[in-house]
Amino acid sequence: MKKLLVAAALIAPPCCATAADLSVRAPVYRPLSPALAVYGWSGCYLGAQGGGAIGQSRHDTDFGSTSDPYTISGGLAGGTVGCNYQVSQWVLGLEGDFSWTNKRGSAIELAPFPATFTSQTRENWLGTVRGRVGFAADRWLFYVTGGYQGGAHFEPRLAQPARLYLS
Repeated sequence: MKKLLVAAALIAPPCCATAADLSVRAPVYRPLSPALAVYGWSGCYLGAQGGGAIGQSRHDTDFGSTSDPYTISGGLAGGTVGCNYQVSQWVLGLEGDFSWTNKRGSAIELAPFPATFTSQTRENWLGTVRGRVGFAADRWLFYVTGGYQGGAHFEPRLAQPARLYLS
């Protein structure tokens, strides 16, 4: 009986040990998916602006027009500064700009004024200060804005001397 147990002990280990010696697959490493970029609207900014402007002007009183409509035009150059602060999806902001301009135009006054009188419109500068409240949706900002606008706008009436032509 001892011989049978020894024979069984010699034969059994190779057949039982093979299950533990099976090859193990190497772990599969997958690259991590990129993190979603979260866009933020908080921050400050500076900007420059320039261009031209064209429009119409007319001088009116309680008694009617003193001139026919006339064209005003000129250049514009200036800058902008502002800051936004985002809380969750809401954006609060403040912005201001200032522009130099040389818009000008003039026309001869209508009766009862003498033909030597001229209506004139001049604008030297303009500026704004505005508040903003908006709703951010990733790279889109839907907002309402309101504030104050001011400028140097002149409408002088000029009496020019009559020209006398002699022949």
